[in-house]
Amino acid sequence: MLQAAGIESASSLIFTASGTPPEEVIQMGKALNPRLEILARSTYSSERSACLRAGADVVVVAEAEVAFAMAEHLLRRLGATPEQIDRARDELRAQTG
Repeated sequence: MLQAAGIESASSLIFTASGTPPEEVIQMGKALNPRLEILARSTYSSERSACLRAGADVVVVAEAEVAFAMAEHLLRRLGATPEQIDRARDELRAQTG
């Protein structure tokens, strides 16, 4: 599928599928095109380091993003300013890697 999509000449791969181990697709993508920038979605925080080891450049963790969205909603409801929300989100992302 990656070859049919032209992975050899692509500059980026965005992998968002759930249910498929992201590490396999990341490794295949890098093998077919070592210059490829890979942005991957992992379902759980526990998968993040494996995706990075496999060659992903950026890993977005779904469970963390859901938690961030819920916390942002609550902070907004409690009267936090957009700047306070941005700062809290940045701090949490820095802590979760």
